[in-house]
Amino acid sequence: MQNFFEINAETLNKAFTINGTTSRRAYWYFIAFTWLATAVSLVIDRFIGGDMVYNIVNILLFVPTFTAAIRRMHDTNHRGWWLLFPIVNLILLLSSTKPNRWAETK
Repeated sequence: MQNFFEINAETLNKAFTINGTTSRRAYWYFIAFTWLATAVSLVIDRFIGGDMVYNIVNILLFVPTFTAAIRRMHDTNHRGWWLLFPIVNLILLLSSTKPNRWAETK
C-alpha cells in the first residue's frame, strides 16, 4: 500500500496526463497535499511579507490538480467536462468507483 508521499509523487508525475483514472483515495490525498502546501506557503509569506510564495505554489499546483480532477471524473465514469459545472462535479467526485471506459488495462 502506498503512503501519502508516494501517492502525491505519482499524481505530480501525471501532471499533464488526462487519460486514465485517479482513485478516490489518491485524489483526496492530493487535495490534502495542496491544502497543506498552500498553508505552508501562507506561513512563509507571513514571515517574509507579500504573497509571492503563495502565488508560486498555486501556479505550480493548478495543472496537476485540474488533471487529477479530470482523471477522478473518469474513475466515476463521467467525462472531464463535468468539472465546468461546480455543484454537479462535487457530487460526481464524491461518487463511488464504477467500471468505466477509461480504466487502465494492465
